[in-house]
Amino acid sequence: MLTERRAITRSDSKLNLAYWATRVFHNSFTYRGQRRRVRGWSVKIQYRGVRRTLALRATDGAAAAEEALALYSRVTMEGWECLDRARGSESGAGRLAPRKYTVGLTPGLEQELFVPLSHAGETHHVGLGTEQPNAAALRAAEIETALLRDGWEHVKLRFPWEFTVAVFWSANPMVCTYTTLVTIPAGGVVPKAPAPTGKGWRVHVFEPDGGVRRAMTRWLAASPGVVEVRGLGSADEVRGAASLAIPDLVLINQSLPPATFRSLREHWKSRHPWVRILDHGIFRDSDEIFFSVSGVTGGYFLRRVGRTGLLDPVVRAFPSGPPSAEEADRQTRRYFQQLLEAGPVRQDDGGPDITAREAQILELLRRGLVDKEIGRELRISVWTVHSHLKRIFAKLGVRRRAEAVARHIYK
Repeated sequence: MLTERRAITRSDSKLNLAYWATRVFHNSFTYRGQRRRVRGWSVKIQYRGVRRTLALRATDGAAAAEEALALYSRVTMEGWECLDRARGSESGAGRLAPRKYTVGLTPGLEQELFVPLSHAGETHHVGLGTEQPNAAALRAAEIETALLRDGWEHVKLRFPWEFTVAVFWSANPMVCTYTTLVTIPAGGVVPKAPAPTGKGWRVHVFEPDGGVRRAMTRWLAASPGVVEVRGLGSADEVRGAASLAIPDLVLINQSLPPATFRSLREHWKSRHPWVRILDHGIFRDSDEIFFSVSGVTGGYFLRRVGRTGLLDPVVRAFPSGPPSAEEADRQTRRYFQQLLEAGPVRQDDGGPDITAREAQILELLRRGLVDKEIGRELRISVWTVHSHLKRIFAKLGVRRRAEAVARHIYK
């Protein structure tokens, strides 16, 4: 009885609107030393050992607190599944649809249909192996039944699902290249990589998830300048590979336990100190990459690349193999600097300096594209688009996009 009473007291304390007024918040990020705040409200809710950060629809603090309280009350009464069911019902028949960045990833299918599925606080887009709506609906029902019965651990082994992989070139500033792929389950079709010939990059990938590992090695092997890719799924395989073959570059999943991560890096460095070691991460989408890091004071640069472009910052510049570590670092910095600031373009009338990248953004604004569309067109994150727009506004002395476009056109 005493335990029950204490549990009720703890629960009741969270059914108070004042409590949630202190729990809602704006996510924030740091760009070039300045702390900036995301406009929307969020809340973190913990229930039965699961903690989730939820985006709220409310536009002011009071309404956000009320929405957070309502969400918490519903979760405690119906479980996390109630939010997952709500997300699925909101999508309705439109749940089955092709995915923009996975076109052509599945052999024989150009417009494969996917379904978003949620369970136990985790959501993924699962491939249905067909372009036909009726067959896709039956397949989606089969997978959803398996998900409820067996959970994500087993479903991920049997069915392909979409993921975003990011390779991190710098921690602060946080700089990464990323792309979207689809996992290759055991028994899936994986093109046989040709035997390595000639000069080029040899890459080892340590990724515990088999489906993710097969997809990464498949597309890294297709990258220009890469002659060999070896996928490794356990720490023992990494240690064995370190003694048998010497790669030029090693990718290690950053989500490993810290002690394992450190031991693997030290294992490589102690034997082959010249080998370049980079972290990679697996995410649901590009927004999750951004929200996965904190404490960055030097800014962010997230660069979307094609499925064979994860290693572009160095591989395209040195297709015959790696240069010295110092030259590789210089090339990496040069690659991102050229994307961010492609060189100033002087105005004939002595007006403000508009860089080539800013001129590109102004042209896309003139064509009516919104920020996300501009980001996709230029293969940069929406946060980078926002940063460029703020600099454009400051240079042109305007406060609105239409004014910026007009000032630039009629300068």
